[in-house]
Amino acid sequence: MITVKEFLEGIRANAKRIHDYQKGHDGSDGTCDCVGLIIGALRLEGVDYKGTHGSNYFVRYCTSGMRRTSGLKVGDLVYKAKWPGDEGYDLPPRYEDGTDIKDYYHIGVVMSVEPLSIWHCSGGGMHYDDKIGKWNYCGECTYVNYGEEKKMTPPYIAKVITSSDALRLRTGPGTDYIKIGSVPKDAEVNVITHGDGWDFVEYDGMHGYASNQYLSPVREIHEDTEEGITITIPKADVSRFVDVLRELIGVLEGGK
Repeated sequence: MITVKEFLEGIRANAKRIHDYQKGHDGSDGTCDCVGLIIGALRLEGVDYKGTHGSNYFVRYCTSGMRRTSGLKVGDLVYKAKWPGDEGYDLPPRYEDGTDIKDYYHIGVVMSVEPLSIWHCSGGGMHYDDKIGKWNYCGECTYVNYGEEKKMTPPYIAKVITSSDALRLRTGPGTDYIKIGSVPKDAEVNVITHGDGWDFVEYDGMHGYASNQYLSPVREIHEDTEEGITITIPKADVSRFVDVLRELIGVLEGGK
């Protein structure tokens, strides 16, 4: 299984190579359909997917916790469905004798909750929805471990994993707070505190809040090495640290 962050990285990577819609394709040749966006992302992240290429198969055998759309979280799969009698209803015969006879004709991925962003592939290529609309059902991908992320205790170093744009820094933990700067894709930041959806970080002298769905933990700041322990100290505290060190040395020398 892969983590949610790895799953989202796979979706972003697959989306970047898609230029047109083609039923039955997974993005590897530049074309894709709705479930192909998911399958191609899983394969990019090392998952050996050998199931049927179809949204109705994927919802029944690769999605857990199916429910009416509510309480969305990053990485959830969302579905559009039709009931028997609805215009365009076209459930494949092999699913007709099951308990669920809805035709799940379209699938997408929740890439962000606040603000909402649902990525999906349909006619014309990639699309990005900011409203629930007809996404009536949701669940978790069974190839993704939603509870196991790479966790570290702050402070630690994290890498910016946005698809193309820089990551915004804000004065508070939310999109309604003022933007104070940005961090380039693939750059590394110091995560000072980790929160629910937002981290307080330091980058190039700037301090602010960043959406942690775009931050992938890399390494601890304090690391035991053969040479000793590496400690990162804010520039503003260096002079005070030196003064304290001098006082300590004086005490030690006085005790000889």
